[in-house]
Amino acid sequence: RLDKTLDIRVDESGKMRVPMDELAAGFWRVKVDWQAGGKEYYTETTLIL
Repeated sequence: RLDKTLDIRVDESGKMRVPMDELAAGFWRVKVDWQAGGKEYYTETTLIL
C-alpha cells in the first residue's frame, strides 16, 4: 500500500504543500481531520495525479 500519514503544517498563507515526487501517480483518497476551537473536523476528497 502507498498510504501516507502527514502532520498538517501550513505556511503563512494557510496552505500546505506536499512534494509531488513523494506520491505515486494514480487515484488518491485524501482524508483530513483536525481540531480547532474545541471542535473536531473531518473532510475527505479524491485526487488523480
